[in-house]
Amino acid sequence: MKTELQQHPERFSPNVILRGLFQEIILPDVAWIGGGGELAYWLQLKELFKNYEVPFPVLILRNSFLIVEEKYERLLQKLNLKAIDLFKGKENLLNEIVNKETSSILNLDKQKKELQFLNLFLHLRFRKVIKNRYYNIQLFQLR
Repeated sequence: MKTELQQHPERFSPNVILRGLFQEIILPDVAWIGGGGELAYWLQLKELFKNYEVPFPVLILRNSFLIVEEKYERLLQKLNLKAIDLFKGKENLLNEIVNKETSSILNLDKQKKELQFLNLFLHLRFRKVIKNRYYNIQLFQLR
């Protein structure tokens, strides 16, 4: 493989994992500007850069925008939301909507504890069943 690489380097290229490292070795950047997905990809490479002692560039999230089609704008208005609310994340947005639409305080701590107890009970019960079946199988094999 080494001989092949030395004699025919044009047949080899870095794969997606080595592309960023290779790029920074050839033409180093002080900073790299990209979208959210691209930055997530680069952050996965940080240990690789460290391993090969190559300086890791500063990552900068580029500005982006959202185009909202008319039908979705109407839906947002119907839900009494703004486009910026879509960036809050699904769970945060749902919590906000529920809090706006209800006057009662939602607290599921009691139900959560009951489910945890039920889970523990089932786990212990299941373990007992498994243990008994294993024991019965062992007795059966001895006969």
